Amino acid sequence: MQGELQIRQGTAEDIDNIARVYADSVRLLCQHDYDAKIIAHWQVSPPAQSRLKVINDKSLWVAQVDNSIAGYLVAIPGEIVALFIDPDYAG
Repeated sequence: MQGELQIRQGTAEDIDNIARVYADSVRLLCQHDYDAKIIAHWQVSPPAQSRLKVINDKSLWVAQVDNSIAGYLVAIPGEIVALFIDPDYAG
């Protein structure tokens, strides 16, 4: 997909789109590497609201293409803790 890429800190308004990226990434991009039971567990594990802490801590960053969140990561100094990509932007 083409468009202008912007990296920015995540906001509370992003929570639903971040949750969608997480669920789609786990469901579609992990299906060849993990058992279906593990993927099913991951999909329901973190509620969308659970990301508010890392958003408020300014540890969650989103990659936005035009007006769509293409992926996000959670980082602490020296470490990427989580990285999820929307399958439409993977590859």
